[in-house]
Formats: sequence, C-alpha cells, structure tokens
Amino acid sequence: MTDEKKIKIIVIPKSLQKEFLEGKLTFDNETYDVSELVASLAIEVWRLQKRFGKCRDVLPKDNSEIDSLISQMQRVEDIFKKQEIEIRDHTGEEYTGGSSFKVIHIDEIEGLSGPAMQVIETVKPSIYFKGQVILNGEVIVGKSKR
Repeated sequence: MTDEKKIKIIVIPKSLQKEFLEGKLTFDNETYDVSELVASLAIEVWRLQKRFGKCRDVLPKDNSEIDSLISQMQRVEDIFKKQEIEIRDHTGEEYTGGSSFKVIHIDEIEGLSGPAMQVIETVKPSIYFKGQVILNGEVIVGKSKR
C-alpha cells in the first residue's frame, strides 16, 4: 500500500473572509492556515515571474511553448487579481520605516540616487489580501555613503 497525500480544495465564501484574514479557517473540524498557503503560492509565482523575466531576452521570440507559458502565468496573475491578492515587490521604493516589510540588511552605496534610503532588493515580496498584509516581505535597503 502506498502513502497517498490527499489534497483538499477549500473555497472561501465571503462570510469567512474575516477568519481568512486572521489566518485560520476551520473546516470539517480541522484548522487550516489558509493565509500561509496563499502567501506561499504567491511568493512562488513571484519567483517564477522573476526567473522568466531574466530568461526572456535569451528565449526565441516565436515559440508556441513560450507563448503558452506566458498565457499560463497571466492566468495565475488574473486569478490573484480577481481574489484581491496582491504580490508587492518593494525594489526601488523609498525606505522610511513602518513599512510592510522587514529589513534584513542595510548596504552603504556610493552615489545612490533618489531618496536617502531605498529598497535595493526584494528578497521576499509582501503579500496582501483585500489591502491587508498577510505576509510581510523581506528586503535589503541601500543608504548613501556620507
């Protein structure tokens, strides 16, 4: 006998959105951390988009497989948009403190243009559901050398 993992798909009705935002949802006497699942999926979609963006210039322009991949990624983005799930990459944003991300490192950079402190790399994006943070991102901030 093989160990089979069963996947349960849970549709979240509007009446349970408050519980979703709180991070836990009870279904059939089991508690699920739905926000963690959504945030994890969103982060992986973001990572795929970044990798695809890096490869895009070297891929052939007229390729049906690549066109299909682009369409599939767009459909996932559309699903997130429809459910009001936002993946926010903070790269280039000014850092003023009190943001929806955690600073994991600060680099001093010579000749940094723009604000005195800004996000130079998003390590993990912030994930929002209906405008509320369900996962704080992680970033590297650059500040001007004096």
